[in-house]
Amino acid sequence: MPPIFMKVAPYGYGNGKKKAELRYYASLAAQHISPPLLPDSEEYILKHVKRYDLKNVRLILSSPQKRALQTAGMIRRLFLNNAHVKVDANLNEVPFSLYGLDSRKYSSTIARNKFFDDFVNNRLLESRDYLKSRVERILRKAKDTDTLFVTHTFLMKILEKLIECPDLFKHPQKFIRNVNLNKRLFEYCEILKLTNREIKQTLNKLG
Repeated sequence: MPPIFMKVAPYGYGNGKKKAELRYYASLAAQHISPPLLPDSEEYILKHVKRYDLKNVRLILSSPQKRALQTAGMIRRLFLNNAHVKVDANLNEVPFSLYGLDSRKYSSTIARNKFFDDFVNNRLLESRDYLKSRVERILRKAKDTDTLFVTHTFLMKILEKLIECPDLFKHPQKFIRNVNLNKRLFEYCEILKLTNREIKQTLNKLG
C-alpha cells in the first residue's frame, strides 16, 4: 500500500477581533503555541475520513504538535485499533513568521502568501537546506511502508510539489506555480497519496 499523508483535524481560533486573531496565528505559525483540536473534531473525522482509505495501515506516525497527536489518536481509536502511534518530529509543520503584519488587513490568504514568499527567499524559521533534509527523511520512511503520516498543510504542499518538481529546492520559485493562494491548500483530514514509484524517483533525483 502506498503511504498516506493526512492533514490534522479541525482546530482554530476566532473571536472577531483582528488584533487578537493575528497574535494567535503568528504564535501558531512560529510554533510558540500548540493548540488542541476543536470539540467537534471527532464528528468531523467520522464524516470526512473513509475507512477504506486506511484499511492497510499498520503504523501511524504523527507530528509532535498537539492537534496532530490528537488526530492520530482519534484515527486509531475510530478506525485502526491494531495500529501503533509514534511521534516523528520530521512531520512537524514548517515554522514561519507572521509577526509585523497589519492586523487590520490580516487574512489566511495573506498568511499563505507570506509563507510562499519566505520559502522562495529562504526566510522561513528553518533553513531551506534543513527543510530539504527533513523532507528527504520523511520520504525515505514513506518508501514501501503501510504508514499513515499525520501532519500539516505547508509540509504536505511541499511534499506534493516536490513530487511534481524534484528540483524544487534548487528552483524554489516553482513552488508558486499553479497554486491558488486564495483558498485553503488542504482541507482538514484531506489525504495526500504518493506512490512508491513517485517517492523512489524523487529520492533518486534529490540524491
